[in-house]
Amino acid sequence: MAGLGQPFLFSDVGACLQARFGIRSASELAAYVESLDSIFNCASHSSPATQPTVTKDQIFEIIRRNLLEILPDLDVASIVPARSMKELGANSVDRMDVLIQTKEELGLKFPLHELASVENLQGLVDFLHAKCAAQTA
Repeated sequence: MAGLGQPFLFSDVGACLQARFGIRSASELAAYVESLDSIFNCASHSSPATQPTVTKDQIFEIIRRNLLEILPDLDVASIVPARSMKELGANSVDRMDVLIQTKEELGLKFPLHELASVENLQGLVDFLHAKCAAQTA
């Protein structure tokens, strides 16, 4: 295992982390994880009694960021709540990547088939917000 400040020894893992998140060392990974813990209040390992519910705006921003990571050529202005990921040009694999990454960042666990009725980004935000609120209740 790489020590703090050392480059990753496992090239595949290191390449993935660097490409996806710009993380080049174990210390950068630790800082990234710590920032997620402090920003996203519904992480699964935090105590529900001490965490406020994440806002719908925060959830939308997570989805927007994940869409831009998966589809880097996407026009930021086109990512609006009324549009679906499919309308934005995301294929089924892209959509799954965005959903899984967003679930992980929010610390949520639920079967993806529960999202079958979600029609657009606003519906996704509302669904995820309800899941976060239920988790912290």
